[in-house]
Amino acid sequence: MNITQEQGDNKKADLINELSFMYERIQALWEFHPDNPERRDVLQETLELQKIIRDLEEEIEKLD
Repeated sequence: MNITQEQGDNKKADLINELSFMYERIQALWEFHPDNPERRDVLQETLELQKIIRDLEEEIEKLD
């Protein structure tokens, strides 16, 4: 089976996108990693996000 130039380019682009996504995931996890001296507190972050979610839901509710 021969791969056309376009198929090869698409495959390469897909692999580069996947690699980029994996680097982003590692960066996101590092923010909370125990070895990170500037790590973020998972519990505190969760509480803050839950408050933001509640505020957004209340704002949406007011618009209905």
